[in-house]
Amino acid sequence: QDARAVSSSAGEKEPCFVPVESLNGERVTNMRRLVQLVDGCKSEWLSIVLENFQTVVLSAAKARSATPSILEMHCIPCDRSSDLKDL
Repeated sequence: QDARAVSSSAGEKEPCFVPVESLNGERVTNMRRLVQLVDGCKSEWLSIVLENFQTVVLSAAKARSATPSILEMHCIPCDRSSDLKDL
């Protein structure tokens, strides 16, 4: 099964790996900053601008609630590396 089968990713196309430029208007300079912005997001939406100028908008609540099942589906033990767990 693939991540696109999760209802929170409905309409998503083939995955591509493009660096994130910003999240909700805040510049993302590294993975630590991205985690801080996502964890601290109080908005209803996660608006992610990619380096290729595409924008991905996700419901923050749906993304958070879907995370455990997506991780389990792909046998990923946790949502972040050990160096980012202290955030």
